[in-house]
Amino acid sequence: MPLLQQIDFSCDSRVRYYTGHPKEFGPSRIIHFTSERQFVQLLHEGQPVVVAFTIKCPYTKHFDSVLEEAATQFYPNIRFVRIK
Repeated sequence: MPLLQQIDFSCDSRVRYYTGHPKEFGPSRIIHFTSERQFVQLLHEGQPVVVAFTIKCPYTKHFDSVLEEAATQFYPNIRFVRIK
């Protein structure tokens, strides 16, 4: 097997969030940042929180789909918060 195919196969086996095909996730599990008070309340619930800072760039749409998939998979054990 050529080296390039081995690397490609190795990457495919480790990539967890492949977004090449549309998937239906249902309602969004991502919490949009509205206030510091809301964020503090979320922290006091005791669940792990992932915070994603996003800016407009060519990769924003792809990042949003990966974040949405991760949020769906780990809900309700881990909460995902997006700050624009």
